[in-house]
Amino acid sequence: MRILSACRRIFLSASAFLIVCTLLFGCVFLTAYANSYLPAYSYLSANSYLPANFYVHGQENIPVRQAAAGMVRSASMAQAWEEELPEREEEAAWRRAYLYIICNMQEYLDDPYHNRMDSEKYHSMDQLVYLGIHDFDGDGIPELLAGDTITMAVFTFAGGRVEKLADLYYPNTACWCINGVYFKDNSVSVSCDGQDGSDFVDFGFLDNNGMKGFATRYYSASGRVSEEAREEIRLVHEETGWVLKFRSGEEAALDSGFDYDLIRW
Repeated sequence: MRILSACRRIFLSASAFLIVCTLLFGCVFLTAYANSYLPAYSYLSANSYLPANFYVHGQENIPVRQAAAGMVRSASMAQAWEEELPEREEEAAWRRAYLYIICNMQEYLDDPYHNRMDSEKYHSMDQLVYLGIHDFDGDGIPELLAGDTITMAVFTFAGGRVEKLADLYYPNTACWCINGVYFKDNSVSVSCDGQDGSDFVDFGFLDNNGMKGFATRYYSASGRVSEEAREEIRLVHEETGWVLKFRSGEEAALDSGFDYDLIRW
């Protein structure tokens, strides 16, 4: 009897276990089957529902649109850079060329009386100079005005090279030196002062007459208006190279980073 009772308990337990497993399996199957027929919607906000495939599609397209916009901007920037490249190269070229002339000024300035050979009158490593850039002809490339207390000259840059347009001193005189430089109305005047007045050499562009420059000489005790005067700058050679020293106390190294706005007229 005990054996039969034990067998009956085992049978009932096994039956109960099988029934529970069958029920659980049925619930899982029905849930999966029901989910396969649910509408494909994704909850976005308290009052907004959109199909899930639309939402995912939109998310996937955002990086694509951003990338496309980036490509358009990059292409535009590349095109702009390509269009500006010749102008940038030309600007870099005249900047380098003018810098070389300033640092080697005595090689490019005329010396009619050989005053630069006199060490008592001329100190090549520490000298007073006049420097300016100004676009006389309006072609976008400024001309360089460079001189010391002896003579001055005007240079231009064209065709990849520097050309001297004019030496600013009056030839065939008993003596010539520069006592002042004046700039106004797209022209420059260089003066040599004497006891009874001043000699002036003027330079400018007269496009209507096809002339690049002109020179006149006259005497005037009154001289030029002080507001038009350009300042003298000390050009000094130091251990690190050439340096411009302005009256204001500002200094500027003549290197690749030189700011030409400091001498723009």
